[in-house]
Amino acid sequence: MNIVINEELKQYIDPLTPNEYAALERSLLAEGCRDALVLWGD
Repeated sequence: MNIVINEELKQYIDPLTPNEYAALERSLLAEGCRDALVLWGD
């Protein structure tokens, strides 16, 4: 599967701050991925 990010939609999502990124990484390592990745497309 090839996941492509739509650049038009990407502009509406702010990038994670360094603190948010670190918190996400800690959460994934401790708890795993709790929610499935939701894709929109063909």
